Amino acid sequence: MPLARPARAVGGDTRMCLQSGAYYGFVGQVEWLIRRACAELGEETRVVAAGGLAPLLAPEIARIEAVEPALTLEGLRLVWRAAHPTRPALA
Repeated sequence: MPLARPARAVGGDTRMCLQSGAYYGFVGQVEWLIRRACAELGEETRVVAAGGLAPLLAPEIARIEAVEPALTLEGLRLVWRAAHPTRPALA
């Protein structure tokens, strides 16, 4: 079963209940981690969702300011560029 936003939080059958539990459980985990990180780093901490599930989960989580699905790849590109400043950029 793919992770997807269910129509309702309380499912009407086993499949819907599993889907709701997986989706909203994951949202709850992310929200807790964000609260914990912001408590340690300061409430002004910017929150950016990254990765393949970011566009799916971000609408549910108010603290997420931006969605950057390719953030890791962009970071790797910047590191490569800093390490190889004279080489031509890759397309």
